[in-house]
Amino acid sequence: LQAVISTMTKVVLVSTSATSLQGHDTGLWIEELAAPYYEFKKAGYEVVIASPAGGPIPIDKNSMGEGFFTDAAKKFMHDGEAVGELCHSTKLDSIDFASVDAIFCCGGHGTCVDFHDNAT
Repeated sequence: LQAVISTMTKVVLVSTSATSLQGHDTGLWIEELAAPYYEFKKAGYEVVIASPAGGPIPIDKNSMGEGFFTDAAKKFMHDGEAVGELCHSTKLDSIDFASVDAIFCCGGHGTCVDFHDNAT
């Protein structure tokens, strides 16, 4: 018998852990995680939400304001599994990137704080 091993494509969505930029509240721009999260899930990919510090990812409150809070973002914020992953993100340096097929960096001004000099 020939064993068939199927592997699921694994995508890591990397978000910020930063809550402040030059004294101003900041964080993840929620649309920039929510939209790709659902696109990758729809394609059948394994999706991991990660951040430099791990744990809860701060959301820039302005990304949930009128004109910016998209349908994908609203769906995400009402999705218990998705919010759970956002609240318990994987610490970036604990990921075995040899097992990862793609990395997607999510936006938000918080990335100016913890992406540019992160060795991971």
